[in-house]
Amino acid sequence: MRQTRSFAWVALGLCFTAACGGDDEDSAVDKCNTLQTTVCTRIADCSVEGGLIGASERDAAYDDCSSGVEQGLDCSNAVDVSSSYDTCIDDLNGATCDTVVAFIQDPENVGLPDSCSEVILLE
Repeated sequence: MRQTRSFAWVALGLCFTAACGGDDEDSAVDKCNTLQTTVCTRIADCSVEGGLIGASERDAAYDDCSSGVEQGLDCSNAVDVSSSYDTCIDDLNGATCDTVVAFIQDPENVGLPDSCSEVILLE
């Protein structure tokens, strides 16, 4: 399924690893979870709006996205977020569904907003 492959690209683009991190791990974990929720909500909602799936399939698409992103981005290991985190969330929420659908269909060439690149620091 093409959409599942998109979720792997989401996870790869959102995180980077380091041996050390910030001292506010709970906040980073919460922010990571918020990021996952934002990404998957946009993907599921825009999949319906863009005609990729029916409205009755929206919740399953969200669950599939969450599972796929979690495989590549374990938020329990988040130790910090980059300075572009808030901009990333704003950019994701502000993206048109046409842009989100283009990402779903061609994640390697469309990609996430630049502000979301390596936005989560993992331990």
